Amino acid sequence: MYIQTELTVSGGNKMRVIFISILAAGISALFFLRPGSQESGNKGAYIISLESWQGGQRIFKFPNDSIFVCGDRTVQQVMRLDQFDFQGKVSLMQSVETYYLIDFNKGLFKDLGRDLEQKTEKIPWKDLREKRYGIDFRGDLHFSENFKIKDTVYEGKKIKKISYTAENREKYDILLEPFSSEEREPVFFDVIEPRFKGRVVKMTTSYPDGKGMVVYTTKYVPLSNHPVLDAMKNLR
Repeated sequence: MYIQTELTVSGGNKMRVIFISILAAGISALFFLRPGSQESGNKGAYIISLESWQGGQRIFKFPNDSIFVCGDRTVQQVMRLDQFDFQGKVSLMQSVETYYLIDFNKGLFKDLGRDLEQKTEKIPWKDLREKRYGIDFRGDLHFSENFKIKDTVYEGKKIKKISYTAENREKYDILLEPFSSEEREPVFFDVIEPRFKGRVVKMTTSYPDGKGMVVYTTKYVPLSNHPVLDAMKNLR
């Protein structure tokens, strides 16, 4: 979303302020969480990172998206990035755009805005497919049966690498870490992860005709205390 405005400041100078709001994971960011897959002891956050690359150089890093999990409750924190241009000097600022309370069992969500302390009982539930911002819970990986699979190592861990080219010529390289045999972990990408029994830790999508690529990574961070987790106890 682009909003441009001009303001007059002291001395008759013009201050040109450009607000560029980029909601986390705006392109090709896909995230699925299977209903009922969360254990009651789960408490932490999945940190989602998304970067855009062109010609071997990183062009842009989107604000991290976070999925907070506390038992059977889930809150998605959507960040925004504002760019301010004042007389040729550019500055960037990150802030929270909104919070979503999500019920994956029913496929519903509530838009809580930026206030986690408000009473949420009267906020209407909506179909999860209507959620506009943040991670896309219903995206398409364009999975092709013509895939290659091999064992490799990533950050010191043994993983599987799945590679394929979709019909639209997008190329996917997906790294999966095997699911723990002791804990039932949440499923993010329901097309890929159940089939290969692993969690996507990195996915690179390369676009045809030199249009660059997008790199997605996710990491789980156990948390004992966090303001969002504390607020989640009272959300309904």
